[in-house]
Amino acid sequence: MMNDGMYTIVELSGEKWFTIAETIYNGNKFQYVIKLTPDEQNFINEFKVIKCLYKDGKEYCGIVTNQETLKIVTPMLIPEIKEYIDNPEKLKELMED
Repeated sequence: MMNDGMYTIVELSGEKWFTIAETIYNGNKFQYVIKLTPDEQNFINEFKVIKCLYKDGKEYCGIVTNQETLKIVTPMLIPEIKEYIDNPEKLKELMED
């Protein structure tokens, strides 16, 4: 992970991701990230929620795939999304437009 005080870039499986938002839940750090181009100059339209753990003074991050965890943490990272999680039919309507 790189952090220059203005933004944080996380590396996952050799790919770089820009941190858009982060929160703490149950003592763990979660981040909402967007993929970067290899030169780190542009964003790629791919987003993930990751969980970061600390062990032996090092930070390890992995992609969150557990649906229940995502339902809890995603609204903390992106408040606007709570409406769609609580009302899935609205998301379906949005996707049909």
